[in-house]
Amino acid sequence: MRISGVTGFVLALLLLTWAVSMVGEAGVFIHGPAILFVVGWALAAGIMTFGGAPFRDGMRAIGILFSAAAMPRHPATAVAVLCSFRRNLYAGGALAALIGIVHILDNMADPSAMGPGLAIALLGVFSAVLLAELVCRPAAERVSALMSGQAEPEAATEPEAEAMAQGPAAENAASPSGNLDPQGHSGDSKDP
Repeated sequence: MRISGVTGFVLALLLLTWAVSMVGEAGVFIHGPAILFVVGWALAAGIMTFGGAPFRDGMRAIGILFSAAAMPRHPATAVAVLCSFRRNLYAGGALAALIGIVHILDNMADPSAMGPGLAIALLGVFSAVLLAELVCRPAAERVSALMSGQAEPEAATEPEAEAMAQGPAAENAASPSGNLDPQGHSGDSKDP
């Protein structure tokens, strides 16, 4: 477990909880339809862009925030997936805002019916920013920093060290060339 990753995440959530509690009840900031729309949009766009397996593997890189053993097999692809997912979250938030505004304008005659539109408009953007900046950006930057040598991997616990030993290192040892290119592919790999 990466203590710094967990600590940073918990501190961010505590700060967010404090800020939300200053303006009212925290429950009003959780709007299921807005969150589902934003995340669903980002997932659909990511799968269309990268295909199933590369997208899934890239999204697994989010675990690098919390675990020393989570370095993806193809780090450059993981960074591309996370950066794309971050942009797609913002696009989903913007679309939620537009949908909400259309709902509000459609209900101008009945102000009591404007609430759901306003909720999806504002909370869609809120959830997009939260997920993009608290999850996707730090994970992509962590993988990039580890790839470039600007960050040191944290010491792994014994089970994590075993998992790392059986992961990309085992794949690397099995390749005839014994080397991985900067994207984490073996020299004989036919994977894109």
